[in-house]
Amino acid sequence: MMTDAIISPEKNAKAVITLWQESINSALNDTAWRFWDGEIQRTVDAYNKHLADTPGYQPLSGTLIKAVLWAETGARHGEWYTRPMRGGASDDDGLCAFLRGTEGGELIIPPAWKLLLLSGSVRTRPEYTLRADVGYLLKQMALFSHQSIVAAGGKIFDITVKPGDSIEKIARHQGATVEVMLRLNPGADLSRLHAGQVLKCRRASIKRCITGWRAMEAETIAQRYGSDDPLYATKLRYAFEVIEKGKAAA
Repeated sequence: MMTDAIISPEKNAKAVITLWQESINSALNDTAWRFWDGEIQRTVDAYNKHLADTPGYQPLSGTLIKAVLWAETGARHGEWYTRPMRGGASDDDGLCAFLRGTEGGELIIPPAWKLLLLSGSVRTRPEYTLRADVGYLLKQMALFSHQSIVAAGGKIFDITVKPGDSIEKIARHQGATVEVMLRLNPGADLSRLHAGQVLKCRRASIKRCITGWRAMEAETIAQRYGSDDPLYATKLRYAFEVIEKGKAAA
């Protein structure tokens, strides 16, 4: 009597990754796999220029983004020419919020692209799709916090405390923040104000800021951006190494 062979999940995963690696190994000699090279470099250059002055930013590597494309789709995938990055596609709600600028997108997207990368255009223009997905990856790797930002060109001025005033009330009425008021009046006890007291003030507001960046490592990208593919980090590392070896041999 014949019985069906039982294939363990581990052996099946190994077979899948082996077949995938074979396709990647042959990619260097196939021009179709280089289809996105020019747009990748233009996209990376634009983001690097825009984000260069943010704390801890390390220039995004074109090789890394190319490896992301190879890991997620590749030239044999049906969406290679329309949406080669699938990580963002797996979280369309998050991508739409990113494009609206409600989750840090307003800080990540270069100003010149803000009227180009819209929820409609990124579904119809493949190059915009790539730019949006790269931006979404960057957003997932950024560290954000809300901080007091002084108004551009804003001058320090004096205000006189009135009866019933509190530091919160003054900050609200003067278009300042409590944090800035505390910074400008280090010797004053702002928890116990009295009428006639003179305080320094400067207009400021609470805004979202980029405070740092997570390392662009395969595991972190897989966790924060990648799809549910359990082999994502393995694929990304392998694709990156193959592309780097190809560059060295060229």
